[in-house]
Amino acid sequence: MPNLWKYIAHPKAEPYQFTEAAELLTDEPQMPSSETAEDAEPLPEEEAALSEEPSESTDTLRYAEVQADRLLRDAKRQAEAIREQAKREAEQQLAELREQARKEGYDAGFSEGEKDGAAKAEAEGRQRYQERCDALSAEVSRFLERASDALEQQLERNVGEMRDLAIAVAEKVVSVSLKSSSEVIGKMIHTAIDKRKRREWVRIYLAECDAKRLQPISPPLAAALASLSDQVRIVPVADDESGTCIIEMPDEIIDASASTQLSNIRGIVADVPADAPRQKFEIGGGGPGRVPQYDSTGL
Repeated sequence: MPNLWKYIAHPKAEPYQFTEAAELLTDEPQMPSSETAEDAEPLPEEEAALSEEPSESTDTLRYAEVQADRLLRDAKRQAEAIREQAKREAEQQLAELREQARKEGYDAGFSEGEKDGAAKAEAEGRQRYQERCDALSAEVSRFLERASDALEQQLERNVGEMRDLAIAVAEKVVSVSLKSSSEVIGKMIHTAIDKRKRREWVRIYLAECDAKRLQPISPPLAAALASLSDQVRIVPVADDESGTCIIEMPDEIIDASASTQLSNIRGIVADVPADAPRQKFEIGGGGPGRVPQYDSTGL
């Protein structure tokens, strides 16, 4: 029994290789200059590539599902193997102890029977047998309880791996969405400024590629910006990565960038216990941030 418990408490760790982060990232398309973009006509190959970009998100999600299913199957296989081994060894020891108790009871009964009679010896033998069985049952119960704790710890380790996989998939989906749809940037801005009081002026700093995709501004976003301030300026930033979204107001700066929000979610999820109730996280929350120093006239 101690050897079995040692196997349960220290299961063999199978190394798990995550896909390199570079393989999850898509190649950033080179943005043409403003003069070239206006004069050049889109090539058929470029139109076909753009039409295939949304399918990349589907492939990424399918990959994540396969990885998650594999982790769950591995965990279930390990749990089932541990249970079966524990059951076999417990049954074997129970049979051995029963046979030993039966033999001891028989021998004791036979010896006592010579003196006090077969009936009394048989009763004492049965009592001893029952005591041994009760002791064995208690030992098996304690062993199964320890095995259950070890299984839960193994499952918790697998949950941590699935959390990391989910964050990686989320980063991939956000990256693909930013490249394929201008609505994502608009929703990020709308969520960040929702239900805020009017300000004297507002500056919104976006990556240059995102600022171009945002034009023309959708009517719902235009109405939300108009309700916030009469002086709203969108400032494109050439050096920032796609998904950058920093909103500056006279008394507040909001960093609603995709990378910042994903980093916040990663930190929060890492601190949440595996058995904690689910929480709803909201993208685009306000908070202190940096004030970009850009010399731009805006759009």
